[in-house]
Amino acid sequence: MAMAGDKFTRTKEKQYTAWVAHPPVGTHIPGASQPTTKDRPWVLYAPDGLRAVSAGELAANFYFKTSNGVEPINDNTVKAKVKNGIVDWTQVVRNTATSLSYMARHVAGKENGGLGWFEVYPVAYEPQYIRRVAGNAFVRMFALVGGLRGIATPAQAEPITIKPKESIIYGNKKPVQATPTLKIPDGMSTDYAEKLIKFYNDLRAEIRFRYDVVLENPSLFNSGYLGITFMANGHKFLVFNSRNESMTVSSTDMKKKHRLSSDVDEGLAQAKQIFIEYFAVPRKRMAVGEKRSLDSNDFSKFENCVTAELLSDGVILTVKPEVTMMDLLRFQGFSGDEAFFKYEGPFNEYGYHSMLEGFKGGKTWSYSWGTSTTMTSDKVWRKTAVIIEAMEKLTGKLIYFTR
Repeated sequence: MAMAGDKFTRTKEKQYTAWVAHPPVGTHIPGASQPTTKDRPWVLYAPDGLRAVSAGELAANFYFKTSNGVEPINDNTVKAKVKNGIVDWTQVVRNTATSLSYMARHVAGKENGGLGWFEVYPVAYEPQYIRRVAGNAFVRMFALVGGLRGIATPAQAEPITIKPKESIIYGNKKPVQATPTLKIPDGMSTDYAEKLIKFYNDLRAEIRFRYDVVLENPSLFNSGYLGITFMANGHKFLVFNSRNESMTVSSTDMKKKHRLSSDVDEGLAQAKQIFIEYFAVPRKRMAVGEKRSLDSNDFSKFENCVTAELLSDGVILTVKPEVTMMDLLRFQGFSGDEAFFKYEGPFNEYGYHSMLEGFKGGKTWSYSWGTSTTMTSDKVWRKTAVIIEAMEKLTGKLIYFTR
């Protein structure tokens, strides 16, 4: 992958789809600091986010999408879409005739769906006008040409914006209940508590709007750490810090604790982005006894080489019959004779964890980590990391694994 410092590639925007709505003036936009106004009455939801735009900006840069193709955005076409004085979510398509050419380079990273960031600036301007675009948004909006080829899969780069699950008007939807008054615990400053409450309210509105997921049961706490906790989809989430320590995000449904900035405002902004990414890609969770394999013959990825079965207290991975010794040898630490891998232990908790490996000749060997560690080889640690990553991807379960 290209890194910051590599040369820029010239590219242009693709004809991606987006969504627009015209709610009553003054409508609050989830995640935005300002509501819609008379000058900016339209709400645009594109791969790079949600914002208010003027009628002129919308008409110049997008077309309405129709069953027969596209049509211009003007008074007549808008009137045809008005119901009860408003326009709810309507699909539009980027008018590439008005788009500028850009210079772009990739900055690799684990953020934004593993696509990092892109640094871009218009060709007509100097590099001092550079801005950063989230990788998962850039690949949907811009052509991946030249040095940008191969950075994203075709599915990641599909030029679309998923329709918001929540109506911008809230029309016949039951509104989310107001946040109850939260008691400020002893030892927590009012200023800090107000920031946490605002963070939660803004996040709750945006997650409900984007993904139709309800955040509930918020509570401020002082356990030596100061923060806020809430529930969503049956899981508990915490955002907290302590004196002279960074903001932290953790959950029973997250692989690790996320250590963020020690500055409260900056840390909460980072926490919000973590939650937006987390709720954007819900894991497919298997039921006990269920089996699953991915429909792919790309055996350069280990998760495509195996079939998973979820147990009440573990996971079994069985190597597919069509996977060869040479396919397995490309993964560090593998002998090529592996037939199955059986993990036993708790999910996403510290404790006793064991792995039993079975080979085609009938031999087996096992090892453990956590409260009792028998793994002494770096080679085995690296191999186990590959196995566990595949187990997590296939089952949707998380497994505690750290040296």
